[in-house]
Amino acid sequence: MIYLLQNVNLSLSKTLLFGTLLQACAELVEVPGETI
Repeated sequence: MIYLLQNVNLSLSKTLLFGTLLQACAELVEVPGETI
């Protein structure tokens, strides 16, 4: 059970990190008319 929770937590962390990277890239690119 604990292992499962740790695994889910790791997946969430990766997802959050990926989302943050995507947002940072989007801000750097600054495509006109597109907002994330």
